[in-house]
Amino acid sequence: KAPGGDEAGLSDRVAELQARLADLKAEREAAEARESLARRLVAGVESRLRDVRAVREAERLEVRESSRKLRGRVEARANELAEIQRARSRRQEHEELEALVARREFEVDAARSEADALEAERRQAAAAAEAAA
Repeated sequence: KAPGGDEAGLSDRVAELQARLADLKAEREAAEARESLARRLVAGVESRLRDVRAVREAERLEVRESSRKLRGRVEARANELAEIQRARSRRQEHEELEALVARREFEVDAARSEADALEAERRQAAAAAEAAA
C-alpha cells in the first residue's frame, strides 16, 4: 500500500462517517419534528376531548334541570287534577244533598197539605156535630 493511499482511504472513511453523521442528524431532526407534531396533535385532541366533556356535562346538567322542572310541572298538574276531582266530588255531593232537600221539602209540603186537609175535615166534622147538637 502506498503511504498516501492510507491517508486517502482515511479521508474517504472520514467523509463517509461525516455523511453518515449528517444523515443521522437529519433523521434525528426529522424524528424530533415528528415527535413535536405528534405532541401538538395529542394536545389538540386532548383539548377537544376536554371541550367535548365540558359540553356533555353542561348538556347533562341542562337535561337534569329540565327534568326537574318537568317533574315539578307534572306534580303541579297532578295536584290540580286532584283538586278538580275533589271539587267535582263535592259538587256531586252538593247536588245529591240539594235533591234530598227538595224531596224532603216535597214530603213536608205533602204532609202539611194532608194535615191541613185532615184539620179541615175535623173542623167540618166538629161544626157538623155542633150544628147537630
